[in-house]
Amino acid sequence: MNKITFIFITVVLLSAFGLIAQVLNPPHSLNTVSNLDGHVPLSWMEPLPPRDIVELFYDDGFAHSSDSTEAYDRMSVRFTPLETCSLITARFFMFFIGGDHSVQIRVWEDNGYGRPDYGGALCPPINLNTSVAYDWLEVDLTPYHLTFSPGEDFHISIEKRDTIFYPFYFLLADSEAVTPRRSYVFDVSELGFYPSDGDFMIRAMVVPYEPTGFLRASGTRIVHSLPLDDSQPYKLVPLPAEWGALPPRQFAFHEVTGYRIYKNDSPSVPFDLAHITTSLNYDDYAVDNGRTYYYYVTATYPEGESEPCEIASGIPRGGDITTYLDTLKYDHDSATAAVSWRPGARSSVKFELDKPCRLRQLHYRFYHIGRFYPGVFEWDGEQPGDPIFVYPFSREITTIGWHNENVSGLNILLYDDFVVSCGFADAFLSISLERNMDADWSWDYNSGIWHNVSDTAYYIRAVIQYNSNEEYVHLAEGWNMISFTVLPEETGIEELLPFIIPPAYYYDSDLGRYVGEDDITPGRGYFVFNAAGDTSLILTGTPITGFDIECQRGWNLIGSLSSFNPVPISSALTYPAGAIRIERTYYYDTETRSYFSDTLFHPGKAHWVLFNPECIFRLELE
Repeated sequence: MNKITFIFITVVLLSAFGLIAQVLNPPHSLNTVSNLDGHVPLSWMEPLPPRDIVELFYDDGFAHSSDSTEAYDRMSVRFTPLETCSLITARFFMFFIGGDHSVQIRVWEDNGYGRPDYGGALCPPINLNTSVAYDWLEVDLTPYHLTFSPGEDFHISIEKRDTIFYPFYFLLADSEAVTPRRSYVFDVSELGFYPSDGDFMIRAMVVPYEPTGFLRASGTRIVHSLPLDDSQPYKLVPLPAEWGALPPRQFAFHEVTGYRIYKNDSPSVPFDLAHITTSLNYDDYAVDNGRTYYYYVTATYPEGESEPCEIASGIPRGGDITTYLDTLKYDHDSATAAVSWRPGARSSVKFELDKPCRLRQLHYRFYHIGRFYPGVFEWDGEQPGDPIFVYPFSREITTIGWHNENVSGLNILLYDDFVVSCGFADAFLSISLERNMDADWSWDYNSGIWHNVSDTAYYIRAVIQYNSNEEYVHLAEGWNMISFTVLPEETGIEELLPFIIPPAYYYDSDLGRYVGEDDITPGRGYFVFNAAGDTSLILTGTPITGFDIECQRGWNLIGSLSSFNPVPISSALTYPAGAIRIERTYYYDTETRSYFSDTLFHPGKAHWVLFNPECIFRLELE
């Protein structure tokens, strides 16, 4: 197994450089509960601890002069972080006169001699058009996930693109360059580097990580050697004294003062403020049953309001409806180690299902911060199969412990066993685990191959939901053996399942043959033929929590109940008593096209049961 496993240790993070800023983090893991009469409860988790942001810079904060470069010349600054960090943004101070001006920003590797390696770009060129007169500009670099080790130099460059038509715009610099030199100009016409006699006002905003022993997964690094020559300083144009001084950027620390709940009946329309609270939950009674409501929550700070958290929706309904939640897990809250992979690998857990359900949350317990890709995969019977959903962009983990990924808004319906995966986006992230020699549910993915990890229980969990008034129907192509656990207002089989070839067939033991039926009957099992390929749908109706059905001597096809868990056959009653000849059920599996024996009635499935003599069969929830 090509992964790094380590025993937990205590690590102390020491701040090593720069001015520290903090961002206004929003709340996260917003959850709503549907199907309650006349209200929608909401709950969320408090914002993650403020993310430390460090500003790397070498200028003294005073705008003294400006560059005198031509089009396509590159002005750059070399940065040397003292801690492992991730590059967030680049900031630079520009002066413009008239019109819109274009600049191009790039990040480069170091060539080994303190200058940019123009054969080693770390991100694609970023073009920026602006008409700002005299101010700092900022460029977002987070999509490129650039991470640097302590002492690993990198360069940020700015290139002026349209000096022919708009010549009057400049990058500003201070009066005296630091030693050794960090600011350089690459003159395109002479194909040479020239040091600046002042520090260019280019700065880098980074997020520090804890020190680790992990290798940085950036691939093989190729260093291009260039001569280091400081003999020809690049002259800058002095600025008028009345332009004044530029103070360093000031930063503040933040504390949450409350939360603001926003609401609407559409996810695409601006939301209205519904409530202000200092709690981590809110029960919305200003709702109408049967209507869908959408919510998001922001955190408020003395300095302002955060961005919104993710959107969640809820539907209140009247009547006797129950929402069941269950957390699927294999760990025992006694983690003994953690694991880290190089980017592209996955650690995963396979979960077994007794009943079709919705997926609400994914829980991961991280021991080390970094970036990851949450994912959910099908189970193909032997190993993880096709992806059901994988986040297209990596998620940042900024604090250790449990991370709750809310996926309720994705409306993921699960009908069979499934796999929850943690994809590693960098080599710093690590996920907790415990050793268990009897484990058979953990899987790793590396170099295009899945591997079973029989001695490991990853700290990955899944929260599933089932509503008693809903049935999640999944039909494979061909014959399916099913039952109905809710009774819709319309009971015609063609209206309920328009993609099957009607009718539905139940087995009449008295006649000894299959009989077609156009309307469904509670408690009865059916064969239906699906000619439309794999198909899924949700049926809504009155929950079937019990039924009496007349059974003949011999084999009978029996249905199931609207229950979160399978119902044991031992809880069934017959009149006369003892009419069940063999206390076992037999259901049909569409994957293997064969029958399986059990002692349970599984929701949504039809079951063969053997009787002697004829009887009234009763199955109900306790």
